[in-house]
Amino acid sequence: MSEKSFYQEKMTFSYEKEKEVEVIRVIRTYLLLRGEGTEKDPYRKIEQFWSLSGELLWENDHYLQSKKKKQ
Repeated sequence: MSEKSFYQEKMTFSYEKEKEVEVIRVIRTYLLLRGEGTEKDPYRKIEQFWSLSGELLWENDHYLQSKKKKQ
């Protein structure tokens, strides 16, 4: 590797203006069935994350996520 290409490689970076990291306690659940059982909407397992006060924070539907990536 030439000295110039090494320098150029070291100078490339992405800038993040703000970042906040916090450790939180959540409840993770798995719904065993979602979907209609068809080719377009198969049965699948959904992962959900809840706050300790019972608020749904987010969910992962891996089937829908993979379907969006293909589009």
